Amino acid sequence: MKRAYRLIFDPVSGLIFRFTYETGTGGPLHIEARHGVMPEEAIATFRDGPSTWDAAHKRFETRTTTHTLYWAWHASGSVLVITCFPNGGP
Repeated sequence: MKRAYRLIFDPVSGLIFRFTYETGTGGPLHIEARHGVMPEEAIATFRDGPSTWDAAHKRFETRTTTHTLYWAWHASGSVLVITCFPNGGP
């Protein structure tokens, strides 16, 4: 099944972020359904935390005091959000 994305432009960074839907082409986003994280929280994590490259998983990891974001550069030049979750669990 081909993945569908919601594109969100962040005026602060000037970047477009790609968020995957949990299923199909609509409904909640993966990060909302699985982790209760809103797109704005993932974007803030990208902007506010230091990023490191995880060569084993071929992705970047960005951490803040509240969230961890896994992401990669998409071929379009946008930021592909793989997942974002709160640190420390519920």
